[in-house]
Amino acid sequence: MIQNVRLQQFRSYQDASYEFEPGVNIVVGPNASGKTNLIESLLVAGQGHSYRVNDRDLIQHNKDWARVDVLYDGVPRAVKLRQDGRLEKRFVIAGEQRVRMAHNQVIPMVLFEPNHLQLFTQSPDLRRSYLDSVLAYTDPTYDTLAQTYRRALAQRNKLLTQPHTAPDMYFVWNVRLSEIGGQIAQRRAAFVREHQEAIQAHYNRLVDVTHDVGVVYSSRLPLDNYNEHMLRELERVVETDRLRGFTSLGPHRD
Repeated sequence: MIQNVRLQQFRSYQDASYEFEPGVNIVVGPNASGKTNLIESLLVAGQGHSYRVNDRDLIQHNKDWARVDVLYDGVPRAVKLRQDGRLEKRFVIAGEQRVRMAHNQVIPMVLFEPNHLQLFTQSPDLRRSYLDSVLAYTDPTYDTLAQTYRRALAQRNKLLTQPHTAPDMYFVWNVRLSEIGGQIAQRRAAFVREHQEAIQAHYNRLVDVTHDVGVVYSSRLPLDNYNEHMLRELERVVETDRLRGFTSLGPHRD
């Protein structure tokens, strides 16, 4: 667990330190007292980035640096930000400085804040992004898989906007996308299935009335042999996708 945190020139904090106890910790204070900024600092220290602003905005106005230090499971770590024309970010973990946080150094965290209520009311893109972020924390290989898919998707979309592209070029990326897309869809669906009981149990603890609740992973393509169905559909809709200028099906559209 995170045992303490110190914030220097970070958002609304000039220099402040806080201690945490095992179990549930509740942060209480009036409006605009820095509660959200404190939570944000933990996310920056644990995952390397904010959930709402870019790195430059984490530094106090008219200051040229900011720093967040935490003690996590007895190991000190720090995030140092400095702007001198360009922005520099450095991570210091157990005395070792690096420019990027390795995947195995990311602290597992799940943030739920008021805007996340839009998960239930807004576009599917928000739900896909949230599910992918949780999967990336629980399965180190998923983030790499998702990045590979995004790169392949960008390549196919680029081809769709270029005239006179040879049909076999589409086929190469159709195969690549369907192979990776099938793995992503299967992992998403499996994750949702595995957590159905927990979702029901947590809901029952929150309300006095018993309802059947759950989450369903919905896709335009059958989940069984997803990759084969996706390949056939990508081949079928090439001309339609060329007119639209983007790939119209796959896990990025589920």
